[in-house]
Amino acid sequence: MRYGNIAVVDYDNKLIKLYAINGEFVRDVILKGCNDPYAVRLLIDGCVLVTDHGPGYVTKYRTDSSESVVWKFDQVQDPLGLDVDEWGLIYVAEDCKISVLSPKGRYTVYDTSVWCFHHTS
Repeated sequence: MRYGNIAVVDYDNKLIKLYAINGEFVRDVILKGCNDPYAVRLLIDGCVLVTDHGPGYVTKYRTDSSESVVWKFDQVQDPLGLDVDEWGLIYVAEDCKISVLSPKGRYTVYDTSVWCFHHTS
Protein backbone atom coordinates (compact mmCIF):
# COMPACT_ATOMS: atom_id res chain seq x y z
CA MET A 1 0.00 0.00 0.00
CA ARG A 2 1.50 3.31 -1.03
CA TYR A 3 1.29 6.41 1.13
CA GLY A 4 -1.17 8.90 -0.32
CA ASN A 5 -3.87 6.38 -1.08
CA ILE A 6 -7.38 6.59 0.36
CA ALA A 7 -8.75 4.62 3.32
CA VAL A 8 -12.47 4.50 4.10
CA VAL A 9 -14.06 2.96 7.21
CA ASP A 10 -16.80 0.41 6.46
CA TYR A 11 -18.46 0.61 9.86
CA ASP A 12 -21.08 -2.12 9.30
CA ASN A 13 -18.59 -4.73 8.09
CA LYS A 14 -15.76 -3.72 10.48
CA LEU A 15 -13.16 -3.20 7.78
CA ILE A 16 -11.20 -0.56 5.91
CA LYS A 17 -11.60 -0.17 2.15
CA LEU A 18 -8.37 0.93 0.48
CA TYR A 19 -8.41 2.83 -2.81
CA ALA A 20 -5.69 4.11 -5.11
CA ILE A 21 -5.51 7.86 -5.69
CA ASN A 22 -7.33 7.39 -9.01
CA GLY A 23 -10.30 5.83 -7.12
CA GLU A 24 -9.56 2.24 -8.09
CA PHE A 25 -10.38 -0.26 -5.34
CA VAL A 26 -7.23 -1.94 -3.96
CA ARG A 27 -8.38 -4.23 -1.14
CA ASP A 28 -10.26 -4.62 2.11
CA VAL A 29 -8.44 -4.75 5.45
CA ILE A 30 -10.37 -6.73 8.04
CA LEU A 31 -10.24 -5.03 11.44
CA LYS A 32 -9.61 -7.98 13.72
CA GLY A 33 -10.84 -7.26 17.24
CA CYS A 34 -12.39 -3.91 16.32
CA ASN A 35 -15.94 -3.32 17.56
CA ASP A 36 -16.80 0.24 16.58
CA PRO A 37 -14.39 1.66 13.94
CA TYR A 38 -14.68 5.42 13.72
CA ALA A 39 -11.64 7.30 12.41
CA VAL A 40 -8.88 6.06 10.11
CA ARG A 41 -5.48 7.37 9.04
CA LEU A 42 -3.03 5.87 6.57
CA LEU A 43 0.59 6.02 7.63
CA ILE A 44 3.75 6.48 5.60
CA ASP A 45 4.91 2.95 6.58
CA GLY A 46 1.89 1.44 4.80
CA CYS A 47 -0.02 0.66 7.99
CA VAL A 48 -3.34 2.14 9.05
CA LEU A 49 -4.48 3.61 12.38
CA VAL A 50 -8.08 3.05 13.46
CA THR A 51 -9.99 4.37 16.45
CA ASP A 52 -12.39 1.91 18.07
CA HIS A 53 -14.97 4.27 19.53
CA GLY A 54 -16.91 1.83 21.74
CA PRO A 55 -14.20 0.32 23.95
CA GLY A 56 -11.78 3.21 23.40
CA TYR A 57 -8.83 1.82 21.44
CA VAL A 58 -6.39 3.10 18.88
CA THR A 59 -5.03 0.21 16.84
CA LYS A 60 -2.29 0.09 14.21
CA TYR A 61 -2.95 -2.57 11.53
CA ARG A 62 -0.80 -3.82 8.69
CA THR A 63 -2.50 -3.36 5.33
CA ASP A 64 -0.76 -6.30 3.66
CA SER A 65 -2.40 -9.72 3.42
CA SER A 66 -1.56 -10.54 7.05
CA GLU A 67 -3.83 -7.72 8.33
CA SER A 68 -2.13 -8.23 11.68
CA VAL A 69 -2.22 -5.84 14.61
CA VAL A 70 1.09 -4.01 15.10
CA TRP A 71 -0.01 -2.48 18.43
CA LYS A 72 -3.17 -1.55 20.30
CA PHE A 73 -3.46 1.33 22.75
CA ASP A 74 -6.39 1.05 25.15
CA GLN A 75 -6.14 4.13 27.37
CA VAL A 76 -8.41 6.50 25.47
CA GLN A 77 -12.09 7.18 26.04
CA ASP A 78 -14.51 7.99 23.23
CA PRO A 79 -11.87 8.51 20.52
CA LEU A 80 -13.40 10.70 17.82
CA GLY A 81 -10.73 12.33 15.66
CA LEU A 82 -7.33 11.07 14.61
CA ASP A 83 -4.33 12.69 12.95
CA VAL A 84 -0.57 12.21 12.58
CA ASP A 85 2.04 14.95 12.31
CA GLU A 86 5.25 15.05 10.28
CA TRP A 87 7.23 13.45 13.14
CA GLY A 88 4.81 10.53 13.43
CA LEU A 89 3.14 11.72 16.64
CA ILE A 90 -0.46 10.49 16.80
CA TYR A 91 -3.17 12.89 17.99
CA VAL A 92 -6.42 11.39 19.24
CA ALA A 93 -9.32 13.75 19.91
CA GLU A 94 -11.44 12.62 22.81
CA ASP A 95 -14.18 14.34 24.80
CA CYS A 96 -12.41 17.46 26.14
CA LYS A 97 -8.96 15.91 25.83
CA ILE A 98 -6.23 15.37 23.27
CA SER A 99 -4.14 12.23 23.68
CA VAL A 100 -0.76 12.24 21.98
CA LEU A 101 0.89 8.90 21.24
CA SER A 102 4.36 8.21 19.95
CA PRO A 103 4.63 6.24 16.69
CA LYS A 104 5.12 3.11 18.82
CA GLY A 105 1.90 3.70 20.78
CA ARG A 106 3.39 5.20 23.94
CA TYR A 107 1.15 7.63 25.77
CA THR A 108 1.19 11.30 26.70
CA VAL A 109 -1.92 13.32 27.56
CA TYR A 110 -2.61 16.98 27.06
CA ASP A 111 -5.68 17.91 29.08
CA THR A 112 -7.62 20.47 27.11
CA SER A 113 -10.58 20.62 29.49
CA VAL A 114 -10.04 24.35 29.99
CA TRP A 115 -11.02 24.79 26.38
CA CYS A 116 -13.98 22.45 26.59
CA PHE A 117 -17.34 24.14 26.69
CA HIS A 118 -20.48 22.14 27.44
CA HIS A 119 -23.82 23.51 26.31
CA THR A 120 -26.37 23.69 29.11
CA SER A 121 -30.03 24.45 28.74
